[in-house]
Amino acid sequence: MKNRKDISTYTIHDIVKDMKTGWNLGNSLDAEGPKDEEYYTVEDLEKYWANPIVTKELVTDIIETGFNTIRIGVNWSKAIDKNDPGLKMREDWINRVQEVVDYAYDEGVYVIINCHHEEDWLIPDDEHKETAIRMLTRIWTNVSERFKEYDHHLIFETMNETRLVGTEYEWNEGTKEARDIINLYHKVCYDIIRSSGGLNATRPLLMNTYGARAGAVALAELEIPNDDELEMLMYYIESGTYGTYKNMIRKKLDKESKLSFLMHSIFISKEQMNASVPFTAKSPLLYPIGLIWRCCRTMLFKKDKIKVIIKEVKKYKK
Repeated sequence: MKNRKDISTYTIHDIVKDMKTGWNLGNSLDAEGPKDEEYYTVEDLEKYWANPIVTKELVTDIIETGFNTIRIGVNWSKAIDKNDPGLKMREDWINRVQEVVDYAYDEGVYVIINCHHEEDWLIPDDEHKETAIRMLTRIWTNVSERFKEYDHHLIFETMNETRLVGTEYEWNEGTKEARDIINLYHKVCYDIIRSSGGLNATRPLLMNTYGARAGAVALAELEIPNDDELEMLMYYIESGTYGTYKNMIRKKLDKESKLSFLMHSIFISKEQMNASVPFTAKSPLLYPIGLIWRCCRTMLFKKDKIKVIIKEVKKYKK
């Protein structure tokens, strides 16, 4: 096991800056799995979508390539006895999740674990609300207890792309009711994690908007406990593909000129401004003030981000 950097004094901003480039381990631990899970081994659950078993060698190779953050999607409900009043979770499944977490955590990189591919019950409407709260309570009670002594290299992401599956609102910004229920779900998870003891009292958390959308409405109506958690959310949304900010820049440059990209980065839309600098929503006359404030904040606190943008724009060739 490598010596992990001491980040006990780091703020959320320090952690975000230190996370650098990330890689997503998907379609393995987050495979939905069979519904009669009691008849399947842990290996069967992990391989249910035909991916091979995750190995220490795989994770080490990824880290040695230069990734400093690994996001591990996890489906928990396939290992929960839904007929049990206490929603008992299979011990062998949480043991396996911990084993994979340790592959990365022991190498000193950041690890994100979440609640993933739970669309059959994690739906933001009144019909599913009671069940969702029961399941989220069981999941995050177990996860918080198991990992409470891990330092802040381990990050909890409460939910993934929670949305109204199969409806006209699935991949837009949802409905007011759905966004309010997602806020309730986040509050349930937040309270469980923060009250569970150990280092969970200050653990970095990721909280998604409706469907993990980055639109102005979804952002404006997301209720989170404080601005530190918002900083983690904005990292997640702005970083493109799980931390690859450069990839997001290249995708935008595929669609517009360099000058257009830079102008849109500076002179953002009214809706984006209202989400980024909330006080500007009170009057359109406040937009110029918000623009100046946002530019000053970026130059003072996000110099590394500016350098990355300039570098990528300079080297980009269509």
